[in-house]
Amino acid sequence: MPEIWPALNSMQVDDENRLWISTIVEDFDIYEWWLLEESGELITRFEWPRDELIEVVRNGYMYTRETDEETGLQQIVRYKIVMDEV
Repeated sequence: MPEIWPALNSMQVDDENRLWISTIVEDFDIYEWWLLEESGELITRFEWPRDELIEVVRNGYMYTRETDEETGLQQIVRYKIVMDEV
């Protein structure tokens, strides 16, 4: 687990019962996300910008809420999730 306190920012479960945990790191611009199997086994970790909030993960896509810094307008952005086999 991270050495920063508090260690966790948020947790959510996707439609495949995987646990998505955003952890707080020293860099205030990002979160480090941990993706865990239902069993608790770590699948992967990745960094994601704090200002691009992950709202939901469903059907192989991650949906984020992003805000345009100039206009303040928000939009939902969809990202395809691709995991390489090891």
